[in-house]
Amino acid sequence: MPHPADISTHTSARRSYMYFAAIALFAVTAATAQVSIDASGNYQDEVRACRSGHTPQSLATCLEEARNARTDKSRRSLSADTLLANAMARCEKLPPDDQTACRARMMGQGNSSGSVAGGGILREYNQVEVVPATP
Repeated sequence: MPHPADISTHTSARRSYMYFAAIALFAVTAATAQVSIDASGNYQDEVRACRSGHTPQSLATCLEEARNARTDKSRRSLSADTLLANAMARCEKLPPDDQTACRARMMGQGNSSGSVAGGGILREYNQVEVVPATP
């Protein structure tokens, strides 16, 4: 049976990695976030959100991002496959032990709370690992 201190240390380290990954994801999301409040990609809805003040950006920045998103969408560079590939690429930057949990979070497993407009989305995925007993 594993020593309780070993389990606690392992769990604490895992939790630290998870928090780091969540914070890193927030930073990347905030830096690359599109204007869209509901991620529909509808230009008129995005402009309405900009004008109503439901975005964290200035009006000029928000409208510019809406135009850029419309252009990207017309070029078909914002496909579901592209977005999924981008999400999986973010996970590759993490240590190998954390990549599986990251991929699970990106695929919608676990719990999510918050919003991009509200400052970020917190994705939580609990993975139980059994640490072998040390002789």
